[in-house]
Amino acid sequence: MEGALLAFAGKVIGDHRPDGRRLDSIPFDSRHRFMAVLSKSQDGGVVRVKGGPSGSCGCAAA
Repeated sequence: MEGALLAFAGKVIGDHRPDGRRLDSIPFDSRHRFMAVLSKSQDGGVVRVKGGPSGSCGCAAA
């Protein structure tokens, strides 16, 4: 499943992979319904969020 998500993200935003160094993470919790990982990249930090729309879209800021 995550391979499909990475392939989709590559098509949408291009090749923007973190260098593999995980800086922090929020593990999946059924109350929050999402997980998040902060990784280091060439441009600084990248936050990747995975979860259902009711959990992950509610914490987005405009």
